Amino acid sequence: MSYLAEQDQIVALLKTIPHVDIHRGHLSDEEFAVLVEGSDQIKPFITVSFGGNIKARTSVRGIVGAVANGKIATIVVRAVASTDRTSMQVLELADQKLLGFTPTGCGEIDHELFGGVGLVSSLGNPTRYSAVQSYSFLRNMV
Repeated sequence: MSYLAEQDQIVALLKTIPHVDIHRGHLSDEEFAVLVEGSDQIKPFITVSFGGNIKARTSVRGIVGAVANGKIATIVVRAVASTDRTSMQVLELADQKLLGFTPTGCGEIDHELFGGVGLVSSLGNPTRYSAVQSYSFLRNMV
């Protein structure tokens, strides 16, 4: 299966989170900040970004050659909301969907080496908070 098809499966899974918009790629908060009607709060949203393939450690790689060896793919999920707590709650919903999910022909998605500390953006109006988590999964290259 192609890496793009695997990414499409992951994005489709995240889109099953109710009341949260999912956007793919590195995107501007200002572009996707939608105010909840009748309030000064933004509708929570998630951006999901995918990294390139990383060589798996030797114990994971086979002896079938560089083209066919397993590779590790990375995902970064960023949940954005009007409050720090809400951004963490939305990230938790994404976490519940992603942990253990296996794209076709791949290994399970798991937490990666870092969990982001999040960000407060007061450049736009209203102020937005984000919570960040990285994930990885093993891709079968054959």
